[in-house]
Amino acid sequence: MIGTAQVTILVLGTLALLGGLVGFFKGKSKASLSAGVICFVLSAVSYVVSLTNVKIGLILADCVALALFIIGLMRFAKTRKFMPAGLMMLMSIVALAIITLALVKG
Repeated sequence: MIGTAQVTILVLGTLALLGGLVGFFKGKSKASLSAGVICFVLSAVSYVVSLTNVKIGLILADCVALALFIIGLMRFAKTRKFMPAGLMMLMSIVALAIITLALVKG
């Protein structure tokens, strides 16, 4: 289960980075690019930490996933559009569930 959570951390970070790149290239949004890079870096750090200290790494990853969910929720409430806010909410809540389950089952 921990291995699945670690892969999930990498997938979440990569998807956040790709979303930021799409936002930058399609909409010229520097904020999207910055957010994507920051989420990718935080996810990468969480992954690396999880290799030596699983509990701390998964807690960090949970925080990143929760932050992405909250940001997605706020944007979705404002725009009522599934793309990209709803998709961000969906991917982050799935990641949050997988990572939290691994954390609890240890």
